[in-house]
Amino acid sequence: FPRAIGSNKIEQLRQQFKTKFGKAPNQFLDYAFAYDYLMMLKEAYKMNPTAKSSVEAILSLKQYEGIATSYAFDSSRDAKAPLSIAKYDKNSLVNVQP
Repeated sequence: FPRAIGSNKIEQLRQQFKTKFGKAPNQFLDYAFAYDYLMMLKEAYKMNPTAKSSVEAILSLKQYEGIATSYAFDSSRDAKAPLSIAKYDKNSLVNVQP
């Protein structure tokens, strides 16, 4: 989810990391969707503690505000999230503007 690049939440997290560890985080912070998924799963199991699978738990959520983006699920249980395209430019991942 390159959309996370440059988002306010990502920039806050980047600054907090730099303050705490004295250096900027590596490029993997740009893949914050993995963190979002884990936190979404945690929230989903709180809402549906008897879920028999992670998919069942996640589908109990209607919306989740993550670090990378906002996630929503429609009545057909399809995930709705903004999408963007990114490219590497001088070793940095940057959004490509349409």
